[in-house]
Amino acid sequence: MERNVRDLLNLYNPNDPLDHAWTIPSPWYFDPGIHELEQQSVFAKTWQVVGRAHQTLDKGSFFTADLADEPIVVARGDDGQLRASTTFAGITRPRWSPNRKAARSSSAAPITAGLMATMAR
Repeated sequence: MERNVRDLLNLYNPNDPLDHAWTIPSPWYFDPGIHELEQQSVFAKTWQVVGRAHQTLDKGSFFTADLADEPIVVARGDDGQLRASTTFAGITRPRWSPNRKAARSSSAAPITAGLMATMAR
């Protein structure tokens, strides 16, 4: 039996007294509707931590992460500025996704956009 998101949310009562409190209902962990609601109301509207500044101390260093089903890269530019992006000019997501997994971080190799958006060393 499939339930709508409102029914799933109503399985939990945040006003229950503490001595009756327990974990969130199990469907909240795996229901696609709850997942989408979290993506839209939490991850898309608030800042999220994906790493630490010390991961990119050197100019040209970077790391990759996945956040809210989106691949991102965080890099320190030649000017020393820390930047993050989920999109790359001229690089489509299918071309970027498989290759970013090959290099999760680097302090020596710049990110280059070539055929299939490989990360060159």
